[in-house]
Amino acid sequence: MCFDNASRIDAEMSDLLARISTGGELLSRALYTDDQAHITELLRPVWLNGIMSGFSRGDLASRAVVVELLPVEPQDRLSMEDLNSQWAEERPAIFAGLLTLTVDVLRKRDSMRPTGLHRHAEFERNLLVIDEVLGTHGAERLAEQAGALNEAVLDATTLGMAMRRAVEEARGHHQASLFNTTPQIPRLPGSVGRDDHLFQKHTAAGLMAIVASAVDERHQRDLPQTPKAFGEALSRLTPALRSCLDVEITRPRVSGTRYIMVKDLRA
Repeated sequence: MCFDNASRIDAEMSDLLARISTGGELLSRALYTDDQAHITELLRPVWLNGIMSGFSRGDLASRAVVVELLPVEPQDRLSMEDLNSQWAEERPAIFAGLLTLTVDVLRKRDSMRPTGLHRHAEFERNLLVIDEVLGTHGAERLAEQAGALNEAVLDATTLGMAMRRAVEEARGHHQASLFNTTPQIPRLPGSVGRDDHLFQKHTAAGLMAIVASAVDERHQRDLPQTPKAFGEALSRLTPALRSCLDVEITRPRVSGTRYIMVKDLRA
């Protein structure tokens, strides 16, 4: 499945492509008919070609492998006729090399264990074998790329940028914000944390107020405006927050009430 010249992937398309890339089911049924539901199982590699700044959804970003292409210099441009001629000449050697590499990977892959750092465990394992065979560093670059993609996800939304700023302020200044509350500073509404730990337990509304205070009024309008929307958006950012900022988000239930626990893993 290929998308050419893509400039933006919206949230719905991002979720759909994430399901297709690792396998999922699509349920459909024609409206106003007696037709039964149809379940389509999909598992396809997805190619996205275009100029994009990154991904706004972590699910798709965690499945992505980015290949940055260099611009073609004027002196290196070829006509279609020359390109086809060159490809016809080099294709046998390329195909033979791919077959040889495939045999090497299949022979050694069972003895290779993935690190568990990437969403595509099978792909990472194959890449580790390729590195061993060719002496390359693809798996290392893949890990670096995963971190960069998480950074892009975090910075793609106002909530992500607000969380980053709130975390930086909490670590740089001992004030009531995400992690700690001191007796001299009044607790914000919804904050129910303990003073002797560098983490807090919040209601969604209380955490919304803390995060909103980290950005100016203009950007506050771009934040989720209800506790439910805030909680859902924060859930999508949870992997990126852990990877980029060493912040763990959990949702304990206490006496029938759901809270959001923000923990500083560097503390």
